[in-house]
Amino acid sequence: YAPCRSIDGCKGEVKSGRRSAESRSSKPLRLCRRKSCHRDPLMPPNEIRVLSVEDNRDDVAFVARALKRAPERNYVLTTTGELSLGLELLAAEAFDVALLDLGLPDEQGVQIVRAVSQAAPGLPIIVISGQDRQEEILEAIRSGAQDYLVKGKFDSLRLCQTILQSIERKQLA
Repeated sequence: YAPCRSIDGCKGEVKSGRRSAESRSSKPLRLCRRKSCHRDPLMPPNEIRVLSVEDNRDDVAFVARALKRAPERNYVLTTTGELSLGLELLAAEAFDVALLDLGLPDEQGVQIVRAVSQAAPGLPIIVISGQDRQEEILEAIRSGAQDYLVKGKFDSLRLCQTILQSIERKQLA
């Protein structure tokens, strides 16, 4: 838990969910109502903003359905079919993770991963591609991807787990 910085909140008395010695009283500890003040910084937030750069409508629909089924998390999905538009979105908005296809109309291959890594260095990247070649997987990881999923070989649970693990690994790095 982080100390609350809100005016009407705990005024910094909260740390690790316990009261400091000077603030102990018979009253129970009250945390302010702003959940973000008391969220563990190593845990992903309940709302996870996802940028998907994918030009295949069926694949976009699959990801959207998979994220809607996710328990305990609210995924907010933003999609685009071109790398150039994805880079514009990254410049304008904050995202928690990016899902990238390696075959887009305006760019191909791991150059997509490099461009997104350069535009948003702290952003976890997951490649979702139809290619199951070990060389391409390793090159994507070396270029900045946190993980690589092969289209048609994962389900909703696996996608959500991969997103959460990628966010956590990037925070610990």
